[in-house]
Amino acid sequence: MILIDDLPLFEPVERVRYVGQGKAGIIYRLDDYSCVKIPKEIDEKNYRKLQKEAEIADDLYRGGVSVPKPGGLFRFPLSFGATPSSLKNETFLLGFVQEFIDGLLFCNIPNFLRQEAKEKYSEEIDRARALGFCFFDSFYTGGNVLYKVKDNSLERAILIDFGSWEKSK
Repeated sequence: MILIDDLPLFEPVERVRYVGQGKAGIIYRLDDYSCVKIPKEIDEKNYRKLQKEAEIADDLYRGGVSVPKPGGLFRFPLSFGATPSSLKNETFLLGFVQEFIDGLLFCNIPNFLRQEAKEKYSEEIDRARALGFCFFDSFYTGGNVLYKVKDNSLERAILIDFGSWEKSK
């Protein structure tokens, strides 16, 4: 059982920006460098799923797979922007903090880089498989990978969203 009160408090932030949402969570940008994923459904099952996702992200990152740098699990005030003095009466949510990646989806990268994007994606997936991970919802064209493009060159593919990933036993 996850006890939110036992998690560190993420310092209140002035301005939180909505980034997007997937099947299970909503992503908010916290600052120039970090974002948080908060479950859509607030219950023990979804909190455990987010905890597992954070652990998988950490394993992948430490294993050399290109993923956002994990920041860990924190508790967040339900009303973003709460002041420290108002926190004593606040309701908290579980959030998984990680590096914010300003990347592109496959459909938004230039056509001449798409073959290279497929290759870079395959390299990262091969690294994840070598670490013993299996997954069911990651495709080079899907929303679970971002691509960094700079000066008309593809820098890397970054795998994101590990909610349906498993580690082989």
